[in-house]
Amino acid sequence: MNVMLRNEASINVMLRNEASINVMLRNEASINVSRIITATIKNQAGRQRENSMVNSIDISPLFLFSNLDNWEEIGAIYSKQSRDKILVTPDMIALANKITGNKQGIEAARAIYNWVAQNIQYVAIYLNESAGYVPNSSSDVLQNGYGDCKDHVVLMQALLKAKGIDAYAVLVDWGDIYEKLPLPAPHFNHAMIYLPAYKIFANPTAHDAAFGELDTSLSGKFVVIASDKVEIAYTPKTTAEQNRYTITNTIKISADGSINGEAEMKFFGDIDDSTRSYFNSDTPEQIANQLLSSTSEGGTGWIEKNDINFYVFHVESLLIVVLKRQISFKTS
Repeated sequence: MNVMLRNEASINVMLRNEASINVMLRNEASINVSRIITATIKNQAGRQRENSMVNSIDISPLFLFSNLDNWEEIGAIYSKQSRDKILVTPDMIALANKITGNKQGIEAARAIYNWVAQNIQYVAIYLNESAGYVPNSSSDVLQNGYGDCKDHVVLMQALLKAKGIDAYAVLVDWGDIYEKLPLPAPHFNHAMIYLPAYKIFANPTAHDAAFGELDTSLSGKFVVIASDKVEIAYTPKTTAEQNRYTITNTIKISADGSINGEAEMKFFGDIDDSTRSYFNSDTPEQIANQLLSSTSEGGTGWIEKNDINFYVFHVESLLIVVLKRQISFKTS
């Protein structure tokens, strides 16, 4: 691997190696104002890709170069270029008040998160060097009704700021890279949000995720928090206790032999997100038909969606397990 670097910038170079691999790093002076750094890697055996495997970047020899001295510099660049995009206009204040009503504190933050996640279409333009670290203004995002991860964050920041709640953008890899790179480099592909008063990370581009819940590809991840005083941190690791479901069944047998019943299921964590995604994947009629057709008895029924957190599945002529979760489903 040959990399030509301009001398006018201060460059940090690093080569991560494994003991069994023959690696040579050579710094060669060159003519004019450039220098060439050559990294040679030999005897690197191929790896068979496995299901749920981490990214090869985490486990393979790696050559990096960067003109940044620390991770905080990346956060400072993002913060500087996005700060003026957080516009708390009279329209933004009015919308924040409408969304939150009488809610205060964390419940107001939850309401704002739900509104942004449900009402702003996610356009997936990944955060990288070529795309830049500059979101659209919060007013433009609100007017357009769509945006990428940075745009979701800047709009949520503006709405939270209108309610006196501090929130900062978080740079993260939304994927299978878990190790912090040996040198600071803008390898992040996603932005989400951090609320320091409640120590909550949230991902407003995840349409079906509950407030404060991160999927496994965002859990235990190295992040840069682009606050006024930039911080580096890790998102919370997911646990078995956070990813679970419970079932409660009630059956009533009448004197005439008829049976009426109710089943309640509560979902938490990743399964909560995936269950909500399933219920939002089609019309209520189609979802009801799918659930009923999966039983040997069949039957008729319909789903009533009260809000993003509560569903009621009404069933006729059949005892059926139907769904309550943290966002809540229930039979009647």
